[in-house]
Amino acid sequence: MAATRLFDDPEPNYTSTFVWGECFGIENSGRCTTIKKYIVREFRRATAALKRGPSVETLVVEAATWRIRDIVVQAVASAGRDPTATMKALVSCQRRIVAIVHRVILF
Repeated sequence: MAATRLFDDPEPNYTSTFVWGECFGIENSGRCTTIKKYIVREFRRATAALKRGPSVETLVVEAATWRIRDIVVQAVASAGRDPTATMKALVSCQRRIVAIVHRVILF
């Protein structure tokens, strides 16, 4: 009995199948798909903010708590603070990120 308690691991052990299911889910659900949805939603919010009021300063302030905040700041800087160019950069970046995530999920 003492030997069993000595060697028992109190933390749960997860099989590779469990971990895979948690990350990629069954039938397109799972943590990776959820994160992809969050990121796509933030890109949509960014482009909507630029369409609403074409101010990159407002966008940067609004994006301060988003996951893609660094991407937004970099897009604004690379576009020379031009709202139209920033929107094009963000749409292009969104497409590339979604393509990469899609490849990872389908690996």
